[in-house]
Amino acid sequence: VFEAGYPLEKRVCPIDGVKVKSCIHCETCAIMKGFDVEVLFQGVGKRDTWTYSSLFIPHAAGAQMNIFRNQLDYWTDSNPNAAFPRPFINASTTGKPGLPSVGNNNFYPQTKYLQNLAYLRLKNLTIGYTIPTHFTQKIGVEKFRLYFSAFNLLTFDRIGGVMDPELTGGWSTVGGSNSRNGIDLAYMGRAVPYNRQWSCGVQITF
Repeated sequence: VFEAGYPLEKRVCPIDGVKVKSCIHCETCAIMKGFDVEVLFQGVGKRDTWTYSSLFIPHAAGAQMNIFRNQLDYWTDSNPNAAFPRPFINASTTGKPGLPSVGNNNFYPQTKYLQNLAYLRLKNLTIGYTIPTHFTQKIGVEKFRLYFSAFNLLTFDRIGGVMDPELTGGWSTVGGSNSRNGIDLAYMGRAVPYNRQWSCGVQITF
């Protein structure tokens, strides 16, 4: 609880966020007895950021959306130890007497709400089988391969909001007062997520 006139600024230090510490890219393939497998993993090993997007803190950047299921643990008289403060529309921008001008009302930028955007994603998995040539050459085919492929099959992360870890942008990613190192702090994650896709096919070489 911060009282009006308390010199809070003297106890404030910068949050080292919005920085990618390490990237992950691992691709491997194997071929055995006509079968082939290709696997691609990608991700970020360490990436922390502060955001006041309503995808993470209920109504912090406005009331443009509903409160999500993971945000229902907010402060009430009967739930004083909740994960989130009491929802307050535009809590990140509207001032209150005695509090600093950035992050007001019922919350202030702090490491408790620092988001862990590290993730590991199985970006591509392809499994194929090539029929032996001594069968296919009898019908004039040099190579006959069947394959199955899946994109964005699995994602492992600990993100506290509802967003695709590859899409941190919002409305003002390119620039503007809400942008920090290419990330829109007010509308972070408000973008269409990458779809999970499956495909299969046949490759024929004459």
